[in-house]
Amino acid sequence: MTDPATVIRSILKEADELICRRLRESRLNVSHILAVVTPDRRVVLHTNASPDVLRWFGEDLKSIAQDITAPTTPGTIAPKLGDTTAPKSGGPTRH
Repeated sequence: MTDPATVIRSILKEADELICRRLRESRLNVSHILAVVTPDRRVVLHTNASPDVLRWFGEDLKSIAQDITAPTTPGTIAPKLGDTTAPKSGGPTRH
């Protein structure tokens, strides 16, 4: 059986090539981060971001996770982070 991380790396490389091309065509010089989390909690990352940008992004992710795990109304149970079947909160979207 093929290692899932190996397959994911290949998929992210392909996606990264498309994203880089589209950003160049749009004359946008930005950092981008592509990440996939496997069921066994391994993070597969493909990025052109600097270590500083990754640190800032990590701090933003912590804040987003805090927002997601905070119940939106009394008596509700916060969804498990990464639960794609959980209802979406009505809170603001961060980009």
